[in-house]
Amino acid sequence: MKYLFECGTCRKTTEIDIKLESYDSEKERQRCSCGGKMKRVIEWQGYARGSGQGWCGKSTGDTI
Repeated sequence: MKYLFECGTCRKTTEIDIKLESYDSEKERQRCSCGGKMKRVIEWQGYARGSGQGWCGKSTGDTI
């Protein structure tokens, strides 16, 4: 799968292909061409719905 990473030093973003079975061990090993450590950028599209009282930090409402 392809994951988006950002360099903590130069802020360059790069899409990196990591096998799903290797993700846990490889995600912390990613380095930028400048030598900086890359950190995963969480990509989110859409909305989240909760189930149960208080899931969203409120006693009512279920959409963030």
